[in-house]
Amino acid sequence: MLSLNGYLGQVSSAWDDYDGDALARLLSFEDPHSMSPRLRAEEDPSREVERVLEEPIDDIVSDHLRACYQFANADFVAAYEHQVTLGKEISFLHFCV
Repeated sequence: MLSLNGYLGQVSSAWDDYDGDALARLLSFEDPHSMSPRLRAEEDPSREVERVLEEPIDDIVSDHLRACYQFANADFVAAYEHQVTLGKEISFLHFCV
């Protein structure tokens, strides 16, 4: 089972390597990580995420982990809202480059 630090390490590697395919997978619900109880343990994972990742990817990953948490607790509207926010943050990055 994937730990939070293991997941954040994968995200960090994908981000540093400019591996958009891997990053997209790690920020989606299609990858098995999204159902891992270890990644859905906290409602607000920001502090843990910020220890490993830097801006702006830390906010994006925090939103995804919040979505995973909400999804696991059957709050599908909140999960959707967090994933939409994540998408907006990614779109904003595209315009800033």
